[in-house]
Amino acid sequence: MQPLQALVIDCFEGGEGVSLCTPVAGLPLIMRQIITLKRGGCSDVYVVTKDSSVRNCAPSEIKCIDPDALERILRGCKEHFLVLWGDTFPLEGTIRQTGAVSDDFTVLSKPARPACNKWLKFMQGFGTVHIIDEPPDGRLKVINSQNDLQEIETTLFEKLISPTDSWLTKKINRRVSLWLTRKLANTFIHPNEITLLNFLLGIIAGTMFFKGAYFLSLLGALLFLASSVIDGCDGELARLRYQTSKLGGWLDVVTDNIVHWVLFTGITVGCVKQYGLFPYALFGALLLGGSVGAFLISSTVSASSDNGLLFSESTLGTKTKKPEIIDKLANRDFAYLLLALALLNKIHWFLIAGGVGAPAFAGYLYYLLIHAGEA
Repeated sequence: MQPLQALVIDCFEGGEGVSLCTPVAGLPLIMRQIITLKRGGCSDVYVVTKDSSVRNCAPSEIKCIDPDALERILRGCKEHFLVLWGDTFPLEGTIRQTGAVSDDFTVLSKPARPACNKWLKFMQGFGTVHIIDEPPDGRLKVINSQNDLQEIETTLFEKLISPTDSWLTKKINRRVSLWLTRKLANTFIHPNEITLLNFLLGIIAGTMFFKGAYFLSLLGALLFLASSVIDGCDGELARLRYQTSKLGGWLDVVTDNIVHWVLFTGITVGCVKQYGLFPYALFGALLLGGSVGAFLISSTVSASSDNGLLFSESTLGTKTKKPEIIDKLANRDFAYLLLALALLNKIHWFLIAGGVGAPAFAGYLYYLLIHAGEA
């Protein structure tokens, strides 16, 4: 039987420099513990602590109780409890992998502090206690210092890297975006605000191409590359803080595509001004049409699926048998090509390549999703 209630027992003692309220990658430690327990199937979570400040950093719906109140709760309750020591950090999946329990108390790890041992003896007076000596996959880490918290944060940030990231994204974009996300994690900035600010930057970049001037196009390419790097921050921050939402996902996808359309239109107008109407207006129309077509196809599939948005930091793994090539083709690595061609004053080459490639990508996407039974 899965435990329906959980206890987080505050084992920290004064003077350690770490408490349940210490921020871990943008959220108090207690918040991350509670979210993990909730996602693992615990409907009710009690936080047992003498620290009054914990009440301010824990969600309002969570019951923070003092040790004396716990005794009254245990005497009147016959449910099974899952116990997490407050000085341990559980990674995702820890709770779900504990399996069914039949004891009154299932403790996720051995006590690491004298204060935890006192609580263990206390619980043994109310029922049987089962201690999981070796948590699944070593997913529980005891926190003794700020250094331990830094190691935990490093692990959390490493988990933000997508398995479908391209080589350029891993080596350049993610390194910069993760550095920015670290700086933003402990601020009040919301991921959707980053999306909107990056949208504005992308629009400014796209408009730089309309005149067809060399230096303006080069500046536009630089700004668009910066936008493509910052584009990862909103998703990273949302997943780090558990602030993901359908609205945020759609906002990310829609703003990205609008930026692309402004960019492609600007490049087309600039090339027509510089080199003439034919064949650049045709290639521009094909580029813009292919981009709009891919967006409509992915939006249609996303609207009829519960598996998440296409191209919104999610893969096509549940939608097609060939997700990797699609996800790699759909990224913004073309920003580097655009910058290189802008430096060489060969933006029209990008227009020609895009005029051929965009419709081909849209057609390939449509073909794969048709055969995956999603379109």
